Amino acid sequence: MGHRNAINGRSPEVQIIYQKIQHELLSIPGHAKYFANEIKREQKEVAENEATGNGDRIAYNRNRWYYFKTMAHLPSPETIAVLGDFLSDDIDTPRIKISPASDWGENPRANSFASTITLSAIGLREPPASMKAYDADPEAHLAKSRAWWEEVKSGRKTFSFVGQKVEYRFKQDGTWETIPIANPPDDGPESATQARTKLPDPTREHRPGDSEVSSRGPAWWIYGIGGLALLSVGVWRCRKK
Repeated sequence: MGHRNAINGRSPEVQIIYQKIQHELLSIPGHAKYFANEIKREQKEVAENEATGNGDRIAYNRNRWYYFKTMAHLPSPETIAVLGDFLSDDIDTPRIKISPASDWGENPRANSFASTITLSAIGLREPPASMKAYDADPEAHLAKSRAWWEEVKSGRKTFSFVGQKVEYRFKQDGTWETIPIANPPDDGPESATQARTKLPDPTREHRPGDSEVSSRGPAWWIYGIGGLALLSVGVWRCRKK
């Protein structure tokens, strides 16, 4: 629904359904911790498996990308706390490639990079860094997010989400207080939703020769040709009968 909400951003029906689903998920205690636990559980399961071509490692990389992308649709203090924790998770740092013909050693980026991207996409009014900044320099993007999180975690800095009339401040015990904004900006979630659908995948392994087309699968016109071919066959059979 997040994808449909961005594609059909001007459709009131889609936005209403999306917002209802989002509200339901955000009302569940532990909605972000659930995904954090899944990521950490799967991370432990593949800890001894360093071969990127192995099924378990491939599944882990795919799943953790989906988990982070889902959290980008859950703007809440709990999600921010989870993402802040992952900013220091460098366990899956890519290893040096053994040989040109080897798939060992080129693990996709660590969860810290997936977390910093999600912070840019979740809809913060003042994100630590923009999505474009990540493409230019992922390391600098991560450094800015880590510095921002230290300020937020300590309670020295508040944060808020677009479309909300409150801001949040973390306490020393990890909980937070909700503070009404006297004159909240008249902004909406549309821009944030569009950003979430463009969330890049730092957990994908990029190899020399990869292209955007190959990473996303066949080009759209291939599907179009295939669809026309199937339609033609169906029409021919109907006429024959």
